[in-house]
Amino acid sequence: MGAVPQRYADTTGWAEEAERCLEMRVCGCTYRQIAERMTADGYPMSHQTARVRVEWAVNRIITPGVEELRKVEGERLDLILRSLLPLVAAGDPAAAAVWLRASDARRKLFGLDIPVPKQVDVTVTERTQEDVELDEMIAEVRAAQAARENTPG
Repeated sequence: MGAVPQRYADTTGWAEEAERCLEMRVCGCTYRQIAERMTADGYPMSHQTARVRVEWAVNRIITPGVEELRKVEGERLDLILRSLLPLVAAGDPAAAAVWLRASDARRKLFGLDIPVPKQVDVTVTERTQEDVELDEMIAEVRAAQAARENTPG
């Protein structure tokens, strides 16, 4: 499935066949239907060959990276937001609704709505007499509660 067969000195012919086969597969054709159509168009092939062509074409599809897609989508959303701003400023409620949805989509795209974890460091430097008395009261209440729970009754 990697290289173009040697009988295709010009890889363009192979690539064109593969692309046509892929287009038909995407449209829902079976490999047998693809082979029949290609054969009728002067490109004789079996259904196995049609499958090989489709797999070859699929393996050559270049999918842009996530960051590139995020950048392009961000630019589209920015364009929408900029173009709607005059209508929103003029008080158009429909434009405002679309603007809010586009703004929400942009925030989600860039992860701006994700809560930022905050770390709080607390250092107790002094224990007052009141802290000691409070700890004693809590201990007494817990002991009394435990005694009640352990008392048969």
